[in-house]
Amino acid sequence: MNAKQFLYFLYAILFIVGIGYSSAHASITGALSVFCDIFRNVLPMVMLVALLLAGLIFAAGQTMGAETRARANVWATNLLTGAVIAGVVYLVAPAVIQALMGGTINLNNCTASP
Repeated sequence: MNAKQFLYFLYAILFIVGIGYSSAHASITGALSVFCDIFRNVLPMVMLVALLLAGLIFAAGQTMGAETRARANVWATNLLTGAVIAGVVYLVAPAVIQALMGGTINLNNCTASP
């Protein structure tokens, strides 16, 4: 699975989750609260897994030949970059959601208050 296919898969999962929650949360603020919950609960795990995989791939690559070592370094760098981007999204997403909701947002449980 290449990066483009993974992004399509991720978009499909987010779409399915959004459709599933749209019936339970008919308002836009309810849907945005759900996305805030997803960002606050899923992204730390994604960052941790990406960092662990980057370390494992880098370490495994150091025991291989030159070509495999170079590829492992690239993979590990890509995973590290993905973890950093996920961290930025983790920090910025609540502020963006707060701006979309038009009120203040409680970052502990992602609920909006006017």
